[in-house]
Amino acid sequence: MEKDNEIKELEQRLQENIAFAVWLQVIGQVLEAINLCKLYNLTNNPLSDVEKGILTGAWVQVIGDIVGAIGTTAEVLSEDPQTDLQAQIVATQGLWIQTFGSGIEATSATEAVKRELQTIPPPPLVFIPGS
Repeated sequence: MEKDNEIKELEQRLQENIAFAVWLQVIGQVLEAINLCKLYNLTNNPLSDVEKGILTGAWVQVIGDIVGAIGTTAEVLSEDPQTDLQAQIVATQGLWIQTFGSGIEATSATEAVKRELQTIPPPPLVFIPGS
């Protein structure tokens, strides 16, 4: 019986640590999005479609992370199975939103790399006699 209580207490502490870590992730994602905005706005030039896509993806990830963190926190604080299930659904929705944002950002970043590769001259051909 005492062993069961110890396990439940440990489980609760671990879940609280997970919720804390998820909020740290939110802070990191917000800082990334803010600094990307500042970086892209250093010049007064209008943003390219690629830059807009990267920023959109970053901010969608922020939204997903916040939704996920709210769900995770609600799950940790819940003592009712029905509320716990609803919190799990919210946390999962946050994951999907965050994943969608990652896809937007990755697609735009891939386009940026493709464009950058087009500006680099190809390596010179080397002729080796007898090969």
